[in-house]
Amino acid sequence: MHIPAPRLLLVAFAATLCTAAPALAAEEAPLLQLEASATQQVRRDQVQITLSSDVEGASQGEVSRKLNAALQKVTEQARAVPALRVSNGPYWVSPQATFSEDDKTPANKRWRGNAQLMLESADFDAAAEFARSVSDIMAVGGLNFVLSTEAREEARKNLLNQAAQAFRDKAEHAARAFGFSRYEIRTLSLDGASAPMPKAMGMMRTLAAASMEDNAMPMEPGDATVRVSVTGAVALY
Repeated sequence: MHIPAPRLLLVAFAATLCTAAPALAAEEAPLLQLEASATQQVRRDQVQITLSSDVEGASQGEVSRKLNAALQKVTEQARAVPALRVSNGPYWVSPQATFSEDDKTPANKRWRGNAQLMLESADFDAAAEFARSVSDIMAVGGLNFVLSTEAREEARKNLLNQAAQAFRDKAEHAARAFGFSRYEIRTLSLDGASAPMPKAMGMMRTLAAASMEDNAMPMEPGDATVRVSVTGAVALY
């Protein structure tokens, strides 16, 4: 059957509109930014103990020798304990000028220094016992509990499904709330972190004294908050 040219042009134009309509609708669909998260309390499984040595002397060399001797001795002992990981911390030696009675004329110059060793272990008892055993050489200067990388990643794996489901639920609820029947995820971003640990600096002197006098160091690691968050944009239809 022969179709007149004007009618053929009209059919072609209608077909073009039909194919372009879905793409146009998708481009004009409103976008909604959403965020959802899941959290979990996880027991901190690593202890970090800072051992510190303070030394005074008449010369820089004297102070350095004393510090180095303490570091070497304690490091060798720590390496013999399989449950411990040991690393060097801050180290400094500096002159400390003293003054005569008039507080104006410099008197004898003294030197002071400090060296630290960092102990880390998953065995709280072994770490505490070692710190007590070397307290006559290096005193406990700090105590901290952290969540290991392995424990944090395991918690994040468990939380990922929860965060993803929370995002889908929020997207579906938002679509219905604004009068749409469905949604389509356009972009997604995943992030996870553990909450910062509370500071315990006020406890340091107490802990050091307890480790030397009572032969026992309190070990209460507490929990860390692990959080996984999902952010993204969804198109509403």
